[in-house]
Amino acid sequence: VLLDLMKEGPVTDIRENIPPGCHVSHQLAEITMKALQKDRLDRFYSAKAMRAALQESLVMAGGGFFHVFLSYRVATEARFVEDLHMALRKLRVADEDMSHVQVFWDKVCLKNGQRWEDGFMSGLSHSLVMVPVLSEGSTGPMTDAESVEARVDNVLLEWASSLALFQSPQSNVMSIFPIFMGKNGGSSNFFADGSNGMGRPYPENKPVATLDKVQEHLAAFNLWDSCKQFVENMNVKNTIDELK
Repeated sequence: VLLDLMKEGPVTDIRENIPPGCHVSHQLAEITMKALQKDRLDRFYSAKAMRAALQESLVMAGGGFFHVFLSYRVATEARFVEDLHMALRKLRVADEDMSHVQVFWDKVCLKNGQRWEDGFMSGLSHSLVMVPVLSEGSTGPMTDAESVEARVDNVLLEWASSLALFQSPQSNVMSIFPIFMGKNGGSSNFFADGSNGMGRPYPENKPVATLDKVQEHLAAFNLWDSCKQFVENMNVKNTIDELK
């Protein structure tokens, strides 16, 4: 009977059987469920894949760090970032375990049903190096002076948050390493004249809606006090200039 249950019975959520007072994260529960699936095609395809998932779960739970956080605009840099993520994950850290570089890529690290805003800030606040991808496509929406004040630009939100964290002594962000992309993936000096390469200068307007979100997220991680003065002086142009 026991063997039949193991072969045919449903896989239950481990959170249903933990002792009172104990906690299992949503990410760890999902990993366990996947590892226990009856059909091998539904399980992790390798032990390395499961280890990577466990490492990411540990980081998201506050027990470790991502080495790299990738920031990009999905509409224009998704393919490039997918290749970049694959290349970075092949690298190893010069530590005792020679473990793989841990990369926060929203497509992989954000779970189904998780709010992007919650996930990105958790990932960013637990990352050591932030890598923003700057291109005509990623910066184009930021050149509209009127709309940039009224609406939240998610890419600008990531960049402004990372700059604020970088200057904060309480933050884990140690470095910002921008990647500049020209047309067709080549390099170009499209920031030289203060525009994004399409003849659109970056406005000195304050992106009010976006900065309000920056404050909200930093406050949620108890980092607002150390970032307040820096954020209050930000506008679109000096944010881009800080990344250049």
